[in-house]
Amino acid sequence: MLEYSIVISSELMDELESLFCEEIQEHWLLFQKDRNSPIFLKGYFDSEADFRAVFDELSEQVTELKGASVESSTMEDQDWKMAYRHHLNPWEYGHLNWVPEWERETFPTREDGVYLYLDSGMAFGTGSHETTRLCAEAIYDFWKDHKDQAKEHVVIDAGCGSGILAMSAALLGYQHIYAFDRDPEAARITFENCAKNELDSLIEVKEAGLAQGLKERRGDLFVANIQADVLKIYSDNIVNAWNPNGLLILSGVLSHERESVTEHFLEELEKVHSGRDFSTSWDQKGDWVSILFQLKRDD
Repeated sequence: MLEYSIVISSELMDELESLFCEEIQEHWLLFQKDRNSPIFLKGYFDSEADFRAVFDELSEQVTELKGASVESSTMEDQDWKMAYRHHLNPWEYGHLNWVPEWERETFPTREDGVYLYLDSGMAFGTGSHETTRLCAEAIYDFWKDHKDQAKEHVVIDAGCGSGILAMSAALLGYQHIYAFDRDPEAARITFENCAKNELDSLIEVKEAGLAQGLKERRGDLFVANIQADVLKIYSDNIVNAWNPNGLLILSGVLSHERESVTEHFLEELEKVHSGRDFSTSWDQKGDWVSILFQLKRDD
């Protein structure tokens, strides 16, 4: 197995993170040891020819990579398979815990906690990204305020990645959950993760894009962790598939995109739900934000 390393800027890392939010990655990993260390784009391939083919395709999407200096080294297969694990750590919010699968037998548990075990390989959606955590925390906070309605509420996880958000909802007690992603690898990983956590009976998983995936669907707790430009393009589909008596969570949005995304969706909400007022709030981790929409209480 060959490892390829490219030093990149923080600006380029943001662009790549935004791209990788939307696409499952079988080869690429973004790595920075700490905030004062260089940032690397790392790729893992069986041959130089494979690397060149995939890198050339990525460079067409992210032109700043063209002509970049690339270093390569040989890795043992086992080292490659374990490489991504060094960047994933357990985390928790309230009584909900997200734990790497390989720590299932050793991770200390408590009686009042619930635990989601994940092994997504190098796919986006391991829980390590700020947008995943922002969405998971918003789901948890909504659940705390609406526990009695959880069994009746319908949850939609649009662009589910590895299914972490759908499964988090299931662990909190939601029983009507629909997760979909346009990438067949994402749908496969989500299905496998649901089965490993014995949640597959509660979660419907589908391979579909946003327009097809939301056709004739309607959810109370709706989460879309997708990059900002895609959210805007499909805002009509999203708003029409959301029950405004619940909560709409949007992420995959960089901080400088927050105002434009918020304004765009408020305009769309006014078209679909004319005369009704919506409140907005947001949270931020690093350069990423989540935007929440709810019907105002006095409506």
